[in-house]
Amino acid sequence: MKKWLFVEFLFALSLLVACGDDESSSPAIDEPEETSSSSSEEKSSSSVDNGCEVVPFYQEGWPTDLGYLSALKNFYAYGSDVGCSINMEKAEATLYRWKDISSDSSVLEKIGSVPITTTLKSGKSDSSGAERWDNVWEYTTDMSSLDNPALPDGRYRLAWEEGFNVNFYLARTFPKMEWTVNVKNEYAQVNYDTSSIGDFRAKVYLYDSARTNAVPVECSKYLGYVNCKVSGILDTIKEGHYVISMNAVRLSASDREFYNAVKETWWGNDSLLWALALDSAGNFREGIAGKRFDSDVFIDRTAPKVVKINTAKYSVKSNGTQNERKYSFDLDAYENLIGRKSQILKVSFRVYGKLAYQDYVKQEKDSLHLTYEFSYTDSNKRHSVDVILSDAEGNSDTLDIESLAVVDSQHVDGSLDKPLASIPAVKYDCSKYKCVTTAYLNPDVEYGELLDERDNQVYRTVKIGDQEWMAQNLNFAVDSSFCDTRDSNFCDRAGRLYTWNAAVGKSMEECSYEDDCDFSKDSIKAISRIRGVCPEGWHMPSFDDFYTLKTTVAELYPEKFDLMGSRLMKSQNGWNEGLATNETGFSVVPSKGWTINQESAAFWIAEVHLVYDDNPNFHTSQYSHKENIYIEFTARDDEFPKFRTQTKSNHFSVRCLKN
Repeated sequence: MKKWLFVEFLFALSLLVACGDDESSSPAIDEPEETSSSSSEEKSSSSVDNGCEVVPFYQEGWPTDLGYLSALKNFYAYGSDVGCSINMEKAEATLYRWKDISSDSSVLEKIGSVPITTTLKSGKSDSSGAERWDNVWEYTTDMSSLDNPALPDGRYRLAWEEGFNVNFYLARTFPKMEWTVNVKNEYAQVNYDTSSIGDFRAKVYLYDSARTNAVPVECSKYLGYVNCKVSGILDTIKEGHYVISMNAVRLSASDREFYNAVKETWWGNDSLLWALALDSAGNFREGIAGKRFDSDVFIDRTAPKVVKINTAKYSVKSNGTQNERKYSFDLDAYENLIGRKSQILKVSFRVYGKLAYQDYVKQEKDSLHLTYEFSYTDSNKRHSVDVILSDAEGNSDTLDIESLAVVDSQHVDGSLDKPLASIPAVKYDCSKYKCVTTAYLNPDVEYGELLDERDNQVYRTVKIGDQEWMAQNLNFAVDSSFCDTRDSNFCDRAGRLYTWNAAVGKSMEECSYEDDCDFSKDSIKAISRIRGVCPEGWHMPSFDDFYTLKTTVAELYPEKFDLMGSRLMKSQNGWNEGLATNETGFSVVPSKGWTINQESAAFWIAEVHLVYDDNPNFHTSQYSHKENIYIEFTARDDEFPKFRTQTKSNHFSVRCLKN
């Protein structure tokens, strides 16, 4: 949309009226007419001597203030003339569409003609009563016959031969909108595309499950999003099933009455607007451009509980130092679903305070039966077992299982540690090349192989959706990278750690914390990505690359992602805390992140901006020389990690992505 077409305020377009009987005052527009986008519409005056003491001219009329229409069926306008017996009665009007032909010019494309009805609403006479002047005319027409096929949104003109031109925008489609309700964090928000023409009003209500007892929700509209304050409401209502409903209506007139309602909104009164927009059932009336989002909300403050322990037993193997116990549990649990079809519960077992086993179960009835068998090895001679049930709202209940029956006890020689996985290479001979250890990969996942010809190291790769990632951290030595000397096997297990400059292939002299970085010679033009320290054919992942990874994992594991997105990505080996499944094969191992009080792994992202939002469709950014984005996995977090920022001098891991 060109700048001259876009106006921030709804009532910004001008109606321009021209009159006269010479050609200069009445430009012919039956043929397409090219016009500059910077020119304004002409309003002509007539100097014809028709015997009047007052030189006749036309004054502006409605829709001078109206910029946007949503329907063409009941079009209404008015205009007035000042002069002597000037007849503005017309029998036909022609609809044109402004069509851009270049960046600075447009033409009028004829759509068709329709009959128009004119009515003299008022007028004044001279002292003798013989001549009329200052007349107000009303014009009505139905242009719906011209709307087949449906006309696109855009700028139009309805014209009379004498030059009475009504210019308006046809705005029937809504901008792209994304409606989000998060009960846990107590917010509701709609993000919308600001590039679309026109404006809208939105209102939000909280209903009970029967859509009665509406409670209005206070919302504030900003450029690009509407934010609604639901925290105060959700904190005070009782447990149960509710619906948060967001209605949005275009401020585009469908008829004269709705036009008056639109005008009222600018004085702070939108009651008439909503009365005309919605019928008694809450649906949008015909000809009204509206959109509604409904989100189910479940207020649940009660934790799921274990109501009965049917079986609690274990067998044990011991070598005198280590104890491997195999547990078996049969439990009955309960939580009121309060109208939900289902929910995911987290079931955790802790042995002597350490997390030993964790599972997620889909609850479809209020009562559920749980059975589990798992093994856990530690060096404690005494032990206690707790079971914790948690729901998605964070409500949890812990039960100490006091009575545990020992069904078998054995003494064995040798270590009880399980051997780490070894996945043989297929494409490259590991006796000739340096193959990175596969001990932290998932043996049930199919991996590819990547040879870095710079140092002959062989990495495993994994396909996740349409992306192919390195399944192991990069271990290529460059300046400003190092191995953690506190662990002699660090680089073999977790690869090298890099400053951001080193990760993107720059020295401090080339890319200091005070200067812009020049990537013109380093970027891969075909994909707009930076190769950096990655092997040939691979590149440093961007924010969008990691966001694609996140959304892909969410699509592949819809029932697990919200509660255990991080566990799907982390290696089952190498972490001293937490439990992981590594179902994706991404195989994150603890290296060196920013979180100090627990194990973590952080990866640099090849961006030069700070991003404040996880959504690339709506995120805003601000340039920073000293900080950059990274993504960090931690031992105890189950949810997929968020994007954070840290100073570029920190040392983080690198995972490369295939071009």
